[in-house]
Amino acid sequence: MWKFGFLFLVILFAIAPNITSIQLPDYMKKCGLKDPELNKCIIEHANDAIPVLVKGDDILGIPILSPVIIPKIDLYDGDFRLDLSNVTFDNFKDFIMTDIHFDIKEKESDFVLKSKYMKFAAKYAIKDGQILTRSISGNGKFLMTLVNNTIRYKVNVATYEKNGEKHIRRSNPELKLESERGFYYFENILSVDEGMEDVNIYLQEHWEEVQRKTQPGIEKFILKYIELVLSAVNDNVPVKEIFL
Repeated sequence: MWKFGFLFLVILFAIAPNITSIQLPDYMKKCGLKDPELNKCIIEHANDAIPVLVKGDDILGIPILSPVIIPKIDLYDGDFRLDLSNVTFDNFKDFIMTDIHFDIKEKESDFVLKSKYMKFAAKYAIKDGQILTRSISGNGKFLMTLVNNTIRYKVNVATYEKNGEKHIRRSNPELKLESERGFYYFENILSVDEGMEDVNIYLQEHWEEVQRKTQPGIEKFILKYIELVLSAVNDNVPVKEIFL
């Protein structure tokens, strides 16, 4: 009996490194690393996978991303600080990959995502925030819609050994957001400046300045969730299961 138990433990420890590996989910399709159409293949399969993975994946550890509900986001730039709470965002499902460059030998990767609309709903608080020459304050409902968005993501990539298998490691991720137009609504927004009746009209007239001040925080938000998804795949699924 003791010999059988010992043998079982030996076998268990022998196969343990392989137990931690996870196969690529059915909704994510493999592409060939040596395929001359590799980038085209990745774009096609990524766009097929996005509507599925936003529903969450318990095995990979991807939470539900449609919608995303965030307790707090702080958007600030110099003399402007916008505190958002109970933030709802439901446009990750609408992201479409339009371009990618992936080269594991050159240790670099970048891709482009596009989204017609990016809509945020939240509660806001702002005190003495400066937009050009105007100082604004208020709290209440907040709505932001960004139109015709282009998201550019860039990262360094390399392989490393984990439980005897190669995985992809990413480092130094960067993300840049470009939006053709931004629409903003602040409930109960006020200005301390005399002669200013409707602050929201003023903010729409100077939407580019509002966008400039809020964009860095929005970029960090998008980057956080892109990294979350990529880490879930790269950390759990070995290279041999991702590529042919």
